[in-house]
Amino acid sequence: MLRLAEAHGLKSIEVPMIEIHIENGSTLNPWRHGFGNLGTIVLWISEGRPLFFFGAAGLVLTITGLVIGAKVLYIVNTSGGVAIGTALVSMLCIVIGVFSMFTGLILHEIVTHIEHRFKPVL
Repeated sequence: MLRLAEAHGLKSIEVPMIEIHIENGSTLNPWRHGFGNLGTIVLWISEGRPLFFFGAAGLVLTITGLVIGAKVLYIVNTSGGVAIGTALVSMLCIVIGVFSMFTGLILHEIVTHIEHRFKPVL
């Protein structure tokens, strides 16, 4: 709700309140509730700033894949054997990272296009 209010230019203030603890009040598992909140925050960031969210994650995955790939090449050069599992992990990280970066670029363009097309005329 706060996010929608901010998007419409409304302001919010803090109002002090008195906490009332009810004996059998909450039935939510704290872990499930916490991860649910974390998922909501990730969803908001991915919707609001897709280039940052997907681009940063993609960049980290791509760099991780390249570092792991360099290790695979080092193993090939020193021992002559190929670490197949490590090579597959490297390629998986690189592919997912590149796809994530392109996803961020595409979503960023879609969001920018929608914002410019439906910009209110004052």
